[in-house]
Amino acid sequence: DRYEHCVSCCMGTDAVDTYMTEPGVFKVALHPETGHWENRWDYCTGQCRTTPLGTMYENSYKDDFKFCYSKFPAPELTLGKLPADLKVEMGLRGQSCTTACRAKGMTCAPEHFEKINYCEIIQEHTDFRCRFCKIKAMQEIAGPVVQYMAGQEFFDGTCIQERQMDHFSCGQDISELYNRICPCV
Repeated sequence: DRYEHCVSCCMGTDAVDTYMTEPGVFKVALHPETGHWENRWDYCTGQCRTTPLGTMYENSYKDDFKFCYSKFPAPELTLGKLPADLKVEMGLRGQSCTTACRAKGMTCAPEHFEKINYCEIIQEHTDFRCRFCKIKAMQEIAGPVVQYMAGQEFFDGTCIQERQMDHFSCGQDISELYNRICPCV
């Protein structure tokens, strides 16, 4: 569960040589100007470095998967599978989750907010490409949200995780600046 273990794990993975030599894999994902990895050690130490997307509370990895087995820093399905009946839906700007889920013929399931309150889940299930991942305590957002940013080539905008679990709410309308991310069943 530590950086050293991740590097050791990565160094022992045969697939690393394939990952680091692929043309689309750069030292910083989606930034060709940073160049390619030159050796396995640099690749593994780079992939295991902690970032806000890979850690909780800035001192522990979010899960055991880490980055050792993927060519990109944020692998898919890092937090496990969601319940089969749970759908992660993005509401319209300012729309409550109750309204967003109803528009899809479903209902908002507040007990699942905690499961979807991760930037990785937002990206995997809504195809929203997070430029930044922020964690805030904002009662006015009532759960995870996204905020679109104009003029971005590779990213759609900012993903915001709600820090306070007691702020989660299905029925709360929010500012037109944000799109709610909703747990619908």
